[in-house]
Amino acid sequence: MTYKEIINRFRSITDNHLMLQDFGYGDLSDLKYVSQLGTEEERVSYPYLYLLPSSSNRAGPVMNYSFNMIVMDMARPEDGADTDKYDNYVTIQSQCQQYIDDVLARLYYFYKDQPEITLTGITYTPFKEKYQDVVAGMTATITIQVPTPLNECVAPYGPMPGEIFVQYNIVPDADFTTGGFPPFATKVIDSLETTSIRPIDFTIPGQVAFNPNRNSANVGQGYFYNTLYTDLKAEVEFSMTIECTQDFPAAFDFSTVTLSFYDGSFANTTVWPTITAVTGMPPSVPQGPLAGDQFTITTTAPFVIPVNQHTNTNSAVGGPVITVNNTWTPGINLYFKGISGQITYKAI
Repeated sequence: MTYKEIINRFRSITDNHLMLQDFGYGDLSDLKYVSQLGTEEERVSYPYLYLLPSSSNRAGPVMNYSFNMIVMDMARPEDGADTDKYDNYVTIQSQCQQYIDDVLARLYYFYKDQPEITLTGITYTPFKEKYQDVVAGMTATITIQVPTPLNECVAPYGPMPGEIFVQYNIVPDADFTTGGFPPFATKVIDSLETTSIRPIDFTIPGQVAFNPNRNSANVGQGYFYNTLYTDLKAEVEFSMTIECTQDFPAAFDFSTVTLSFYDGSFANTTVWPTITAVTGMPPSVPQGPLAGDQFTITTTAPFVIPVNQHTNTNSAVGGPVITVNNTWTPGINLYFKGISGQITYKAI
């Protein structure tokens, strides 16, 4: 229950009370009065319940909201030598105490939800004051206890380093996809699915996602996509066993084959960053591997995703891809398939 809902509860109780005619909340300077200029709605109707906020405190999972609840009515001293000039004040103070008790009873007995009205230690203070109107009444100090445990999961924070953490496995015997992407498409762990502000559904324009791109044409074109937290660096590690599915042409110079990091552009002129800290790349020999040859390519150190050359931010769009001279090479995907392996992206 929120603080505003508590205030509205007092307002509702006042509105439903047959004697109380008006409700107010705020500082003493905000009190309404009969002689106030303005519309009828801006002037007060008595008896008047006014809620004056006081200091609140947290005790572990419980919030204690404190208020001075002031109930007042117009005071008119009795005239005449034989009259008790205090009778009107005292009568109003007595009535206002009863109105306070009515409100407390309603809070305590009528509502069955979690907020708890503390009935012990309530101080009642009668008063007669001359503000713009001469009023008398009673003030009660009350405390409302509301279970409000702290919950960081619903707090609107962006991710901290390590909170974005995804792992995907290679789909066994799946061909590489267009451009030479390994087919990482079987989810192991995906922190992006844990909150509504970090959805996994990959749509362009997206925010933060891992794109397995599973459809009839591509089993898995696995890469990370982040356009939301562009000031947050990320790194990638992987180990993948791949197999050559057919002989490369005899004239092919395999020494031009590189392991690159796709950064969001398939333009033929784009040169992608090289992932150098790896072992197990097929040997750079003429023609290259033959059908049936297998290789396990593993990062020896995390590859820190560089500042994107297109956006000049840490947009972290991309993934590992087999290329020729670090450029997009249609057709090279036809020579490889994934056997096993895993890829991990995480924020740092």
